[in-house]
Amino acid sequence: MECIRLTDGSHSIDYLEKAVSFIESAATKPGDWVWAVLAVHGALYGFMICNMKGTDPDSACTGEKKKRLINFNEALNRCQDPAYMNHGGFNKVLQLSENQKRGLRKLSDFRNEFVHYKGAFWSIPEATLRETLMHAWDVLDAVRGMGCFYPRFEPGDGNRIVALVAKGKDLLQRAVCS
Repeated sequence: MECIRLTDGSHSIDYLEKAVSFIESAATKPGDWVWAVLAVHGALYGFMICNMKGTDPDSACTGEKKKRLINFNEALNRCQDPAYMNHGGFNKVLQLSENQKRGLRKLSDFRNEFVHYKGAFWSIPEATLRETLMHAWDVLDAVRGMGCFYPRFEPGDGNRIVALVAKGKDLLQRAVCS
């Protein structure tokens, strides 16, 4: 029997690939902005978790038995905490601008509304989604640049991640300018 192999690293890359794909297709299918938000949120969360885990799977968990994965906001807080990151042997700490913090709050708000959709009419300017994703993408690139998560990936994945991040950023910049 053939099995599908999933790791936290491959899952994060899959979210990143989907994010790029949905950003690209949103030009002709505006509803794909919703899926881009979900995918960017998933990719960012996945890469933060991979960064924190390094070689210790419990470092991204909480609880007495260390079985429960921390949530998005806790992952974001830990990536910004010098005491936590230095303790884990990381040489970089995530530093966010006020615009990036605002963008991540919007990203999480949009993600939560989309995932827990209540069946209401909602109009969101595309420009707001693009701007939110642009800030989130900059954070995703910074998390990628922290560099401690590569043990979580296969050989060659680092170049693939760099290329996907660059392509997504280019697509978002072109969307903002049009």
